[in-house]
Amino acid sequence: MYNNMIEPYRKLTIGILISSLCILIGAGHGVAPMILFEVMIPFHHNYPLLFTLQRDYEFNLAASAIFLLVGQILLFFTTVKRALIARLFSLFILWVGFFYLIHGVFSGDGLAMFSFCTGIPFLWMSVQLFIYDVRQYLYKPVEDEEE
Repeated sequence: MYNNMIEPYRKLTIGILISSLCILIGAGHGVAPMILFEVMIPFHHNYPLLFTLQRDYEFNLAASAIFLLVGQILLFFTTVKRALIARLFSLFILWVGFFYLIHGVFSGDGLAMFSFCTGIPFLWMSVQLFIYDVRQYLYKPVEDEEE
């Protein structure tokens, strides 16, 4: 029974990690996946690390990449540990990073809309994992609580 319950979770987690790395961002005069920006954060001096949402799309890239990177690392480690609260916390951090990236959608920013459209698979799978975790927590057998 345990393997049947863990299989959808692993698929969703792998899908979230891959889709969050593949969110496309508009940087300069081109397009790049988020993983490229996450790896190059220490080398980017053109994108200051600001945690304000009142700036343009380009100024939120570094903060968004840091939130997404921390969330991805936490989510990766929770696949091994199976800690529900840590997994939900990692999803929250990923959602905050995604919001930092796309908050300009509400003001008509085209780059933010582009990133939102490429991030829809990530958003969908992360919501599915959240629902899966909440259901698993609410309907867990009494024997599991005693362990």
